[in-house]
Amino acid sequence: MIAVAGVAAMRVVAPAVLGQPVVYEPLSRVAAGDLTPHVALFLPLGAVLPEEVAFRGTLLGGLLAKHDLRFAVTASAATFALWHGTIAVFTVMNTSLPVVLIIPAIAGALVILFVGGAVMAGLRLATGTLLASVSAHWAFNAIILIGLRYPRID
Repeated sequence: MIAVAGVAAMRVVAPAVLGQPVVYEPLSRVAAGDLTPHVALFLPLGAVLPEEVAFRGTLLGGLLAKHDLRFAVTASAATFALWHGTIAVFTVMNTSLPVVLIIPAIAGALVILFVGGAVMAGLRLATGTLLASVSAHWAFNAIILIGLRYPRID
């Protein structure tokens, strides 16, 4: 739901406020045929599964063994956000956002990453399995990638 809202903001709100949609330049040059295998194979196997095992499996599990629930979720979510810091900066810097919005957009991306890390930790803890957090992580990333690739909502 957050990913859909983010894509809608970039495609509907941004044009109304900025006079143009937010475009992620590198992805705008990717052919649809190249995006499909990326979303279907690389995204889950090359990014989502390793990250979920690392952050919601190993890190969260280790933190829970030594700390209370609130600390474990907060620390794992903060680590997840910081892990994605370079990606957040790179992504924002390669959009069509006006320069004055770059720093707030990077800060916003890091907040979304922190919240996402906490939500996925909550899913992992509520279900007792990584399947829920893997599914949510993949869906979020897939929606963002597809939404950034296809800038028009007609």
